[in-house]
Amino acid sequence: MTWFLNKCFKNRGAICAALLYCLSAFPALAQSVSGRLTLETYSYFSEPLFDQQRDTGVYPSLSGDLEFSFDLSDKTDLEFRGKLRFGAAEDREDLFFVDAEQATLLWTKNDTRLRFGILQERWGVLTTHSALDVVNQTDFIENIDGSQRLGQPAVALETSLWPSVDALLLLSPGGRERRLPDTELRYRLVPAPLAEPVFEDGQGRLEFATRLRFQFETIGINLNYFTGHSREPEFQSVISGGRVTEFLPFYRVIEQAGLSIEIPAGSYVLRAEAFHRSGQTGGSFYGYAFGIERYFYGVNSGQSDLFVFAEAFYDKRSSSAPLTLFDSDISIGMEWLLNDSLGRSMGIRLIHDWETSASLWEFEYGQRLKDDVLIDVKFRLPTNTKTDAALSGFQGDEELQVGLTWKF
Repeated sequence: MTWFLNKCFKNRGAICAALLYCLSAFPALAQSVSGRLTLETYSYFSEPLFDQQRDTGVYPSLSGDLEFSFDLSDKTDLEFRGKLRFGAAEDREDLFFVDAEQATLLWTKNDTRLRFGILQERWGVLTTHSALDVVNQTDFIENIDGSQRLGQPAVALETSLWPSVDALLLLSPGGRERRLPDTELRYRLVPAPLAEPVFEDGQGRLEFATRLRFQFETIGINLNYFTGHSREPEFQSVISGGRVTEFLPFYRVIEQAGLSIEIPAGSYVLRAEAFHRSGQTGGSFYGYAFGIERYFYGVNSGQSDLFVFAEAFYDKRSSSAPLTLFDSDISIGMEWLLNDSLGRSMGIRLIHDWETSASLWEFEYGQRLKDDVLIDVKFRLPTNTKTDAALSGFQGDEELQVGLTWKF
């Protein structure tokens, strides 16, 4: 199993290319095909903190994805869904990173559904970040808040126990390493290059997850449990010649139990999450998060809509546990959607650590140039990061991202 898993991960580009070829070879099967192609530029205005990182200047990048689905049989409820994506590589030797974010075979019968292949599982309910999303690994290069997830090989069985209770059982053949900025990329977490990752008990150790979902009229409650490799690496220093030359990402076997609650209250939605994790260095710990959000429809005489949210995170892990951006933080943000012919939108988000006063600002603007062509501008600004262990490597990483996307 370990050999098979390693082969799949190391040859994911070839696997994704084969899936694309199969899709193009049998176009009659495809009932839904869509995708995007994005040309982006990344600009930096300050000198990098670490050696080898991108200097001040403008750097181009190409990324994209392809989503598709088709029925495999007219007589059975058998369907295939896939999403392939590619983007910037973390290594200078590779031009692109290619991943099957989803490549799932689905069988449904009454209230039971069986999924097999490359899966996506989202168990959290908060907008900014969720520690409950432990099935899929994080792509830290795509987005440092963990919102972009890698595909996870697994089989999942879902069924309805009672009218208001659903259960899920999931098995996976092993963990995946997190995509982390290295060498020339900005927003690095450690000051030296990364070594090859190490997995406790081997990467092919079987992982298990389960979830119970309760829906009582307007109140939603989720109970979940996971045991397997942590999705957060511990960085162990490699010393040679009396100095640190590399950091080795080490993935320990953990157990995590979690709870999420979602409650609509008039025009607001209240959300909460809590978890307990054991197995990490420094001992077991708890984490909590709370959020509130609201949509304001028809603002400015019906010409726009406004979405606002506020969330708070508290994580009691020790200093020897893996670094997290959300141990004592608040996140507030808004998105303003203009109901005009250009489909313009503007957003702002602040993640602020109340213990260290470190902050991460994000600003975004987007609009349509044509029906299928969009332009998106993002600006990320870290401030007061020097004393924050998780953000200290972001000093000088002010980043302007301009993207032109063609959707089809």
